[in-house]
Formats: sequence, C-alpha cells, structure tokens
Amino acid sequence: MKKFLVIISLFLIVGLSCISFARNFSDVESDYWAYRYIDELSDEGVIHGYEDGSFKPYGTITKGEFIKLVVAACVSEEVDISEASGELAHWARNYVKIAENFETIEQGLFNDENINDPITRIEMARLITNADTKMFRNQKLVKSILNFVDVVNLTSGDLEDLEYCRENELIRGYEDNTFRPDKTMTRAEATTMIYRLTHKNAGKKRVSSVKPTTESDDLTRTEPIQPLNPKPT
Repeated sequence: MKKFLVIISLFLIVGLSCISFARNFSDVESDYWAYRYIDELSDEGVIHGYEDGSFKPYGTITKGEFIKLVVAACVSEEVDISEASGELAHWARNYVKIAENFETIEQGLFNDENINDPITRIEMARLITNADTKMFRNQKLVKSILNFVDVVNLTSGDLEDLEYCRENELIRGYEDNTFRPDKTMTRAEATTMIYRLTHKNAGKKRVSSVKPTTESDDLTRTEPIQPLNPKPT
C-alpha cells in the first residue's frame, strides 16, 4: 500500500511539473488557445495582469482597458505617456488623449461616464482600423465584400472598418458566418486582436510622440506602406 501511494505521489508531482503557464500569469496554461498571444505581448510590455499574478483571460475588457492596449501597441517605448495630460478622471486618461490626438477615436467619445463599460466587437473594429491606418499610417484600402449574415444594420462606416479588419486578418467572425457586432469580448480575445495588429506592422516605425509633431507622424500621409513579413497567427 505504501509503495502504491509513493507511486501515485510521484505521478502527481511529475504531472503537475509538466503544466506550464505564461511566464507572468498564474492562470494562463501553455495549452490555452491564446497562450502565445498573451505570453508575447506580456514580454513586450503591452499587456499586464493583476497584482495577484493572474491575467483573468475570460474577464470582459472595458473601453479604457482596450484603448490602453491599442495605444501601448502603437507608440514607441521612449514615449512618456504622462505627457499627454488627459482631462478625464480615469486612469486611462492619457491613453485616451493620445488616441484622440491621432484621431483613433473622436474627441469626447470616451468619457468618465462610459469608459468602464465593456467594449463591443464593432467598437473594437473601429479602433483597430483607425490605429492601423492613422497611427501605423497604412493606407485604408478595402477590396472584399462582407458575407457576415448579421451586419445589415451597421452603418456604411462600420461596414468599411469591418471589411478592412477582416481583409487584413485583424478580426474574424464565427463558424456560423456571424460577426456579432454588439457582443463584448474577453481579455484573451482582445489580446489576440492586439497581437495581430502589432505583428501585421512588425518592423514599422511606431508613434514617437503623444501627438503628431513631425512629418513622420503627419495624419495626412496617404501613401501605402509595404507590409513586412509578419509572424503567422
């Protein structure tokens, strides 16, 4: 009996030792579908977890949290975010201000009343499109036609942004050919979108200031930037 218990104990020890987690988070195992995206963006300093060492991948992401991810993915590491001097009372005020400066979001769109609300998939599509075209300065070209069955009530602008995101593989739909524009997203899903954005623009110059100040940051620039070979996602 003792021998049996010893064998079981050794089995459990070896088994548990084989379970690995994302380097910085206690609740993201290596076999989790978004492990790669979470692990890499954590190493790059784009995403962070909670004080208890968790990432909470299934948690719903808010407008403030997502705009922080978008801006962190687009600006250079040398940029001092605090120089943005945002007006909101929220902790993400400077990220909101930078996004407004680069016309990634409209002035006043995110405010103290709604910034803690969950962000929807169509709101994410708008932000990702604007970040890719206005902060990474890619040309906005749309060639394909959407075939999602649940987007007929979207505005022409939203349809264009969604087409751009899908054509550039920044966002995807569901197996039933729906997009579910009003559905909220988890922290893991949002991280995946940010990963696709950063790796689509791998090697490109990032924003170098909290607002456009140089020719390289000029929002009127329209010439296309040739994509470098991004990592597969």
